[in-house]
Amino acid sequence: TWFLLYIKKSRVERTFLERIQGLFLLALRMMANWDLETLQAALPGLATTTHLVVCEGDRTVPPSQSYQLSRHLADSELHRVPRLGHLGHEEDPAQFARLLLQIAAR
Repeated sequence: TWFLLYIKKSRVERTFLERIQGLFLLALRMMANWDLETLQAALPGLATTTHLVVCEGDRTVPPSQSYQLSRHLADSELHRVPRLGHLGHEEDPAQFARLLLQIAAR
C-alpha cells in the first residue's frame, strides 16, 4: 500500500499507520450499513433545532448536500464556515470552538 512507500520501516510508524488504516476500514463498514432511506424519512419529525455546520471548501461532502438536508428538517440552522474543508474542525479548531460556544449560548 501507499504508506509503506512513504514511511521508513520503523515499528512505531507502521503501528500508527496500521491503526489509521483500521479506523478507515471501520468507518467504511459503518457507512455501508447506514439505512439512509429510513433516516431521511425520520428527519422531519425531529423535535429539536438542528444546527448544521457547513464548511464551504469541503470537497468530500459538497456544501450543497447540507443545504438539501436542511430542507428536510422542520427546524434547522445552517452555519457557514468560509474557506475550510472537510476537516474544518481540525484545520481551525479555535474558529469551531467559538462557533459551538455561540450556538450553545442561545
